[in-house]
Amino acid sequence: MSDRRSIGMLLLLFPMALILSYAFIGGGIKLLDYLTDKIAQSRQRQLLHWFLSISLIIIINIWVILDFYTAVLALGLAFGLLGARKVDNIYFTIIAVISLYVALYQIFGVFLFLLPTLFALIPAVIIDEVIHSAAQRTSQPTLQWVLTHRPLVKIVVLILPFFGLLTFIHTVGFWCFDIAYDLVAYYFRAPSTINH
Repeated sequence: MSDRRSIGMLLLLFPMALILSYAFIGGGIKLLDYLTDKIAQSRQRQLLHWFLSISLIIIINIWVILDFYTAVLALGLAFGLLGARKVDNIYFTIIAVISLYVALYQIFGVFLFLLPTLFALIPAVIIDEVIHSAAQRTSQPTLQWVLTHRPLVKIVVLILPFFGLLTFIHTVGFWCFDIAYDLVAYYFRAPSTINH
């Protein structure tokens, strides 16, 4: 009976840990992006950049090693962002290179199985990044809001489980990643945070 309880706890803890980790990664990447682009460099800020970068590398790659669905999501996002030329600083480059290496190593044995997921994700990320960059020129505020939130990747990740190309837990985790990313972006854009 205690074995069943232990297995039940593991089955519950895995998705919770995965979803929380995805949210941390999304928020951490946006925070790193904000700190790199908007704030003047000082020794303390560089230490914060490196601490955040190393934390993200460790968490991303623990999940990439443990879970091949995370590996394929990491590959799709990394290749898509590289294709859209959005890996634009040393911290993101280091995270991308290490994560790509670990992800490729992790999924090499099942690569053919994962190709359809990558073929769906990579173009979606590239198209969303191009649309996101062009959205600022749109005069319609609602359309601009939708386009700046990269809807195509969200839709593709939502559809993938119906074709057996991703699990529902990974879809929820990805959405938490994206929501955390947007919340950090919103926090730093909000007028009340200007003096922070």
